[in-house]
Amino acid sequence: MGKVIGIYNQKGGSGKTSASINLSSFLEEMGADILTIDLDSGQCNFTEAFLPEESEVFGNHSETKQLADLLLFEDLKAKEAVYPVWITLNSKSKPKHVHIDMIPSFRGEKKKFYSSPYLLKERISELQDEYDYIIMDFPPESPYADIEFGEFNLVSLGLCAANEILVPCSTDTDSLSGFFSLSEHINMVHGKFNPGLYKTSFFINSYNKNFLADREFLKYCENLKPVYSGICVPVSGILKISRMMKRPLAWYNNNSSVAVAYKELAEYISK
Repeated sequence: MGKVIGIYNQKGGSGKTSASINLSSFLEEMGADILTIDLDSGQCNFTEAFLPEESEVFGNHSETKQLADLLLFEDLKAKEAVYPVWITLNSKSKPKHVHIDMIPSFRGEKKKFYSSPYLLKERISELQDEYDYIIMDFPPESPYADIEFGEFNLVSLGLCAANEILVPCSTDTDSLSGFFSLSEHINMVHGKFNPGLYKTSFFINSYNKNFLADREFLKYCENLKPVYSGICVPVSGILKISRMMKRPLAWYNNNSSVAVAYKELAEYISK
């Protein structure tokens, strides 16, 4: 049964989607079958990375089943919203179907509230035996749940479906404060809704070893293990180039320092 991993931070621009893309890709390189789910219907960057606009799926998204359809229509089978991911592995090759599939989201979807916190978990359970890992890219929103009126947003549904939450943190104390605040909420979700959510940890993103403040921040985080994963992703222009070329780091400059860090993140998840 596939392990469900959520990449989540309430702040935008924290590196969630880059982590989702590269974690999925390096896990695939390690021999795993991956299902990816884009929970961010506002930006859909995860969908655009794995199902780009020029692809048949994204180009005809008015006819394509997506995450919102799965959560709204009970008679729709989960596998009907799953699409294969094709990646150009090198500059001379044609796109190849790797062992990654995706449940997409598309721009233009209005923010919705759902009547049960378990809708996503139930849908994932239909597919879980077919994959080793399910990677969810969360939106930059706070969890919202009104139990009395039965209103839950996608963040809440994602937390109720996950086994593990991985939080990218920038090198500042505000980011750490946000992590610990989020951890308190996740502990509540674990106690009331999802006993299978057994682990929350963070990794450092956009670390610059040339900055004294960043080096001091890293030294401080070493004392926070095990909630600090020990993974530190350096700032790098290579990451932006790989996103522009729609080639994850596993298949583009995979010996770079930032690629090595994401590979370590994949190994951390696989333990």
